[in-house]
Amino acid sequence: VHISANLVRNFAPYSSDYLNCGEPLKDPNELDRPDRIFLELCYNLKSYWYERSLCLLVLTTYERDYYDLVYRLQKIDDAIQRLKNTSKLKDLLFIIIEIGNHMNKKNVDGITISSLSKLAFVKSSTDNNISFIHFIEKVIRIKYPDIYGFSDDLSKVESLGKISLEHVEYECEEFCSKIESVLKIFNSGKLSDPKKLHPQDRIIDKLKYKLTRAKIKSDLLMDQLLLTTRDMNKLMKYFGENYNDR
Repeated sequence: VHISANLVRNFAPYSSDYLNCGEPLKDPNELDRPDRIFLELCYNLKSYWYERSLCLLVLTTYERDYYDLVYRLQKIDDAIQRLKNTSKLKDLLFIIIEIGNHMNKKNVDGITISSLSKLAFVKSSTDNNISFIHFIEKVIRIKYPDIYGFSDDLSKVESLGKISLEHVEYECEEFCSKIESVLKIFNSGKLSDPKKLHPQDRIIDKLKYKLTRAKIKSDLLMDQLLLTTRDMNKLMKYFGENYNDR
């Protein structure tokens, strides 16, 4: 879509003005087939070729991008529901708090999730190879075997390690922004006035239906993102975490 000055000089004599019926100085039939295609499309329609190409690209790929993003949002939703409904994990955290309160001889109402990683660094006074987390594992395994399988409840959460919620949010917003840009091009931009397009160009007729569907998908995706974000916020508040802490 970016035509160099050298190409402009080479193709200018063969070009025609389709709006004013301007005839070329040289016969375009002299050109090789690839050059002729470039002349008739990219060069002669250069006043709106970039916008036309952009709209075609977005509207022929948006469905694939939409379903990919919805799939990832659904995986996040599934994990949120698992965390919200798992009783074993909540019981495990309660036991950790109770043991910690007993060791410290003072009561706290809760702990932050991020502090769990520090349990491995609290060592036994008699054996430096034994950490607090080893002790907790032994207590759960022997005293509370029904809680021991808590990790099975979190199987869907584990697979989210490769997904960044922040990146998914960005991609959803970028997807909607692309659709809005295409809408703007059709409603008030280069493709809004059929009289300024080539008489044989059927781009508006071909893409009108796809554009309507793309707008619906864009709105649905944004609604899904807002619901997922809201549920994630509620979940983190439930566990005493700050949602805004990336």
